[in-house]
Amino acid sequence: MSLPKRPDNGGKSGRLVTVQANIFPVTDLSDVNVYQYDVIMNPELSADKARRVFRQAEAIIQKTNRHAWFVFDGLKIAFSTTDLEDQTHKIYVENNVDVAIPSMQPTGSQGHSGRSYGDRGGRESSSGGFSLNLTPVTILTEKTCLGPFQTVTFNMRKSATINLHELLVYSRGRMEETDNILHATTALSVVLRHIPSMLFTPVGSNFFTPEGRSSVSGGLEVWRGYHQSVKAMMAGHLGINIDIASTVFRKGNISVIDYILESLGGRVPEDISRYSTNTLSKLLKGVNVVTTHRGDQKQRFKIAKIGAFTANTLKFEDKNQRKISVAEYFQTEYRLKLRYPNMPLAMKANGKTAFPIEFLKIVPAQRFRDKLDGNQTSDMIRATIQKPKERKTQILNAVRNLRYAENPYMNSFGLKVSKEMMDVKARVLAAPKVVFKNQRSASGSDGSWNLRGLKLVNSPALKSFGFIFFVRVTSIEANTIRDVILRKWADAGMNIQNYKCPVIVANPSEVGNVSGALKTMFLECQSETKQRCQLIVCIIDKEPKSVYENIKRTSLLHAGVITQCMQSKHVIRANQIKDQYIVNVAMKANIKIGGTTNFVDRLPLSNKPTMYMGADVTHPAPGSAAPSIAAVVASTDADATIYNTYVNAQLTRMEIIDGLEAIVERAFKDYRMVNGNTADQIIFFRDGVSSGQFEQVIRLEVGAVLKAIEKAKWKCKLTFIVVQKRHHIRLFPTDQNADRSGNCLPGTVIDTQITHPTQFNFILQSHAGIQGMSRPTIYHVLYDSIKMTSDECQQLCYNLCLLAGRATRTISMVAPAYRAHLAAYFSRMFVDLDDSVSEGKGDVKRIGFSPVLSGIENTMYYM
Repeated sequence: MSLPKRPDNGGKSGRLVTVQANIFPVTDLSDVNVYQYDVIMNPELSADKARRVFRQAEAIIQKTNRHAWFVFDGLKIAFSTTDLEDQTHKIYVENNVDVAIPSMQPTGSQGHSGRSYGDRGGRESSSGGFSLNLTPVTILTEKTCLGPFQTVTFNMRKSATINLHELLVYSRGRMEETDNILHATTALSVVLRHIPSMLFTPVGSNFFTPEGRSSVSGGLEVWRGYHQSVKAMMAGHLGINIDIASTVFRKGNISVIDYILESLGGRVPEDISRYSTNTLSKLLKGVNVVTTHRGDQKQRFKIAKIGAFTANTLKFEDKNQRKISVAEYFQTEYRLKLRYPNMPLAMKANGKTAFPIEFLKIVPAQRFRDKLDGNQTSDMIRATIQKPKERKTQILNAVRNLRYAENPYMNSFGLKVSKEMMDVKARVLAAPKVVFKNQRSASGSDGSWNLRGLKLVNSPALKSFGFIFFVRVTSIEANTIRDVILRKWADAGMNIQNYKCPVIVANPSEVGNVSGALKTMFLECQSETKQRCQLIVCIIDKEPKSVYENIKRTSLLHAGVITQCMQSKHVIRANQIKDQYIVNVAMKANIKIGGTTNFVDRLPLSNKPTMYMGADVTHPAPGSAAPSIAAVVASTDADATIYNTYVNAQLTRMEIIDGLEAIVERAFKDYRMVNGNTADQIIFFRDGVSSGQFEQVIRLEVGAVLKAIEKAKWKCKLTFIVVQKRHHIRLFPTDQNADRSGNCLPGTVIDTQITHPTQFNFILQSHAGIQGMSRPTIYHVLYDSIKMTSDECQQLCYNLCLLAGRATRTISMVAPAYRAHLAAYFSRMFVDLDDSVSEGKGDVKRIGFSPVLSGIENTMYYM
């Protein structure tokens, strides 16, 4: 099943503009063969040490062939334009653990004895930032190694020949993508990354430096860096996508004790005794540490867990077969008296060796892979936010500092790159009108609108509901706050039928009080109105977050009632409640009970009954044994505003949606039940899929939808579109075509020059910037029996971005994908699996996930 070709020469609708993209044209590339080599090192080494070994091997090869330049991916593959016989060399590499530590040294400094292995902190350039200079490598011998060393057998064998000519032809749109083209693109990507990966800390296509790092709460810090990748484009030449990148690392070069205190909020080492071994294990499992008790004789290992024993209580037989504690061993063997002998010990992965944490230091350059909490996320945003002009300047500085023209590896491939960003032709699509009650409308052209004087287009009668205050207020205050909220909700267009609904004031700190209060309110509403409770409004404090999760789990999994939480700081003073906040909450609550905020005055292709579907899969943190959560939404109305929701748990980190055929069959039945007929067309938006997964998605997910259509005997057509947000393309406005934040205007679309050479995709920046740099969305059509034109597909996607429902702004992706993303992310709190200190990776079974009760499972309870 091949991907659809672009149906025409691109869209014509909209106002023509020119923007700049952070893609730098490849001005030259040698039309030569590239040779791929398999690299085997015995024994296997860490990526950092493997790169040092590779540099020495390259230097040995260059003694007899000085024009032989090799690039290495850090794992097992090397590329070169030089055709060589098999290579086998004995390499000596020092074990000094400090060589991988990012340095904050001044420009030009080197490692010990003047030898440099590639300072992972990089070096500052004269223009600020960094430069990429590899110092000459020293070929080590047994006699010249400083300290302990390792002998490595280096083998390199030619495994493939790659023709760059095909890649050049493909970039001009004259042939289909082949395995050779994919391999050629990989080779050029490794060429770009080779020197940066020797000098900095590489993470995929990005590389990072601690220069200018920023602290994040919880023992973390934000490192900055750059992204580089090769793009084949419609422009007829290759391009290099260069962007600013940021990610979070653990603080390094600090003691484990200090790291624990900073991460968990302790003040003095004695505070560590307050934390359970389970808590400490969750914090330190998988963290690389280095010993400090023997000066230069350092040992590096990965912590498996924190044991229950202390240095005083854990005993073993020493070399004299005497029972001795760990504390006694350090006293007799190293003449070191432990300051904290009652602290728990760090266990190595072998499960047999324990070590006092006071003699351990965190190894730097360790990327933090767990989920950030709310405060850490805020710190990260503050540290990385950039206005478009600032980001553009940094990218251009990076291109100068990367000094492509002086890179011997790029020169060996004949790879030359322009220093200027591409000017790209774009169009600004006309925004539809945003329609509210009584056909009153607002303009969506600015990417935002105000509800002043407008009302929600549709709101079910809200009669059976109540308020619970999980904060300290009097009954009189609670009733006054309720009255103000309901009056403002009614002003926004909600259909309030019971202005004196019941109010409960509860204390969430009392055991069982949350579930007890919810149950009491549920029964009271039913008793008072003689109908099922529709909504419970909960007033809560921001912390602890466990109260919010307890409310959601209890109401959705056990009571089968929808809740709307509000932070107390916004409503605790009735005379200071802001209209904008209450209107925003009203939109969310109204959607949850089946209402609609707004629709748009036109949706392309809506002349036929259409079902809009969205799907996404959210995954647990790396190393977690929790399942992945798949969410699918399907519209039931012609305006694409009301959706049924289907959520399932599946094997951990599995991206392909399991059981999609059955989900689509359920969606068909629900659509028919509401509309009394079948849809003539299905437009399916799939979020979160990378380009490398397209073939699998077409085969398994598109195939599943087609099977469901056939099984249901629906005579309908299907268009399946992938929605991609995880990319590094950024658009910069020129002239006056910018919004107030300095970003491109909402509705800016590109379907030429930097898009795929032949396939049906486009780049759409649908939303207005709020702060910082906006990220456009790439839409890639994987299947299209509807046979959309470029204009139809682009305008449809843009118009669907004005149907967020819970905001008065255009969103960055189509509403069906947006809702599926929210549903999948929200449903993570329904995972029951305790993966706190899982010893291994573990297989995840279809357990540990509690589905929402049937009475509300198809509502948009997650909005």
